[in-house]
Amino acid sequence: MKKFICFSARQKLFPGDTGYQAIDNRKLHFGAEGEPPRATCFPILPVINGYAEQGEEIDVLVFTENYDCGGTNCDLLDQNVKDLCNKKQVRLHNGQVTRVSVPLDDSVDSQLKLFTAMIDRIEDGDILYASLTYSSKVNILTALMCLRFARMAKRNTFIDCVVYGCMIFTTGQYGSKTLHKGEKFIYDITALVQLDDILRMVAASGAKDPVKMIRKLLDQMQLPDDSEVEEP
Repeated sequence: MKKFICFSARQKLFPGDTGYQAIDNRKLHFGAEGEPPRATCFPILPVINGYAEQGEEIDVLVFTENYDCGGTNCDLLDQNVKDLCNKKQVRLHNGQVTRVSVPLDDSVDSQLKLFTAMIDRIEDGDILYASLTYSSKVNILTALMCLRFARMAKRNTFIDCVVYGCMIFTTGQYGSKTLHKGEKFIYDITALVQLDDILRMVAASGAKDPVKMIRKLLDQMQLPDDSEVEEP
């Protein structure tokens, strides 16, 4: 089954009036071709829109901590996911977003509980998608380890797309571009999730120029599909 994994934000979320601009992967464009992206505060929605196909069943898992706005954020996500699934004619597992409660702290003990809660919900044959946008940095590191472990330990389980969503808080010059406050971007970071395997290969090879070898291997990795995107 295709499983879409995300965290609930620790701050209260609102529907918002801007969408995430897709970087490097057109499947993440959440809207009609040639039009601005549809407004959303959940980066997992462009992923579902781009990768869930008509007639199939998907599971959307949100890991949420025990804080005041957690339930409200999950309710908003649940309704957004249901609306998108109905429009795309996709079946949502159990008819709702799967909520998984995890501890609200970043201790090692809590991270082990998060890892266990996540890996227990990944099965053989699953195709994994994730948004690593909200929650703490430590939780995101644990999620990355879990995704890599699932790919290695589960049978016929693989990672299809992992994203990171961000918003610009201060207008300014970023490289050669001027980015404006309120603009939002969604990045396909799947290659970075797989980077651990590449680093292991490079370390074992004894290469004299490891950076050059890493770049060559990254260039050889499969690029995101550039096919047409269905309008949500």
